[in-house]
Amino acid sequence: MKKTKYQKITIYFIITILIATIFVENISSNQMTINYHEHTCGETTDWWPMFCHDAANSAYSSCNVSEKNTVLWNVKTDIMSSSSPAVVDGKVYVTTGYYWDGQILCIDLETGSFLWNYSEDAIWVSPIVIDNFLYAAIQYGGRIICLNSLTGELIWNTTLDPSVNIIEESPAFYNGKIYVACSCYQEYQKNNSGLYCLDAYDGSILWFYPTGRSMMFSPSIYDGKVYTVGVNNCLSCLDAENGNEIWTLPDFFIGAQAAVLNLNLLTRDVPRYKTYFPTVKLIAP
Repeated sequence: MKKTKYQKITIYFIITILIATIFVENISSNQMTINYHEHTCGETTDWWPMFCHDAANSAYSSCNVSEKNTVLWNVKTDIMSSSSPAVVDGKVYVTTGYYWDGQILCIDLETGSFLWNYSEDAIWVSPIVIDNFLYAAIQYGGRIICLNSLTGELIWNTTLDPSVNIIEESPAFYNGKIYVACSCYQEYQKNNSGLYCLDAYDGSILWFYPTGRSMMFSPSIYDGKVYTVGVNNCLSCLDAENGNEIWTLPDFFIGAQAAVLNLNLLTRDVPRYKTYFPTVKLIAP
């Protein structure tokens, strides 16, 4: 079945967002700087509760800021931070991780003072803060934890799979569920890399979608659909409620790069690339 023009535009948009997550997450520092902008924080403030702002990875906030850019405070963390913080209700939530050591820190947005900290194994990805719950994906061991975001008290701790040994992309929250991509690197074991969906309130695993390869992208959720990347760089669209596959776009990474950068593409599979990437100039041997 041929793709409509609208579907193709939607696919290109999703691809661009997924590719962007690689570059945003690979920033590491043990210093947190907050710049002061002239805005009022209130009940209508568009806070930043997760990686790239929302489940769709839009990286957009409706908050108005001025052109002034003055440092309000600057604090150092004991361990480096490898991803962006969450900012909710006047608090900054930072995850840190180096080898096996990590922390979750809660910092006052106005003063830079530390409100609480929670020691854990290394965390390389952004936290999620929703309705006074904080969710964090532990780097090694395939675990997701939930804390009270006001006190730092542990609520639940879920191990996804003992063979899933690394989580290096930020999870997402959508309609009371946590979506997290996990990787299994041991070649001698069954490859359990894939996308997990958990109940956000009790940590129970609702469904699992195997991808057959290590996950290098944060999931993106929009309009009841989850977009994730699997074996051979295939982009898959799943039902966010039950994990059922809706469609899979093969070899999207190569075709998307050629489309975005306006490059020629050498391939033996001309019909497929013409179908999914009609703007790309193909060179067939």
